[in-house]
Amino acid sequence: MFKPPIRSLLAGGLLVVAVFGAATPALAATFQVKHGQNVAVTSLTDKEVTLCDGENDGYAVQVQYERASGNGGAFWESRGSGACATSGSGTVITRMKVCEQRSLGADNCTGWVTNPNLGFAPPVITEEDLRREAEDPYMYR
Repeated sequence: MFKPPIRSLLAGGLLVVAVFGAATPALAATFQVKHGQNVAVTSLTDKEVTLCDGENDGYAVQVQYERASGNGGAFWESRGSGACATSGSGTVITRMKVCEQRSLGADNCTGWVTNPNLGFAPPVITEEDLRREAEDPYMYR
């Protein structure tokens, strides 16, 4: 079975990043949950969640989230429309929901939404792989 050399794959990957990466920074996989115009968004690379209040309605918004480590958290954004807050960094956010505070009765929340990007992992090319290929450039063919 043909296996292209790692250096060729790296060069091809760098070319793709050079051509598409600079023009479209949104290529990173993102995960977001919306509640009306309020939004919580995270990415697999920064492992933080940012919550933005997008409605001028006087209600604070909250994000509740769980991480791959099993830990979770929640925080409120109560400064008003257009304000955003960001969590601390940790392991990948696995699921989250957004709530809008209500003065009377229970908060109005979305259901839990699972991160659709779970299971995605880019290939890992180690220094050892590069060393072995340098010694035998045909081993990956």
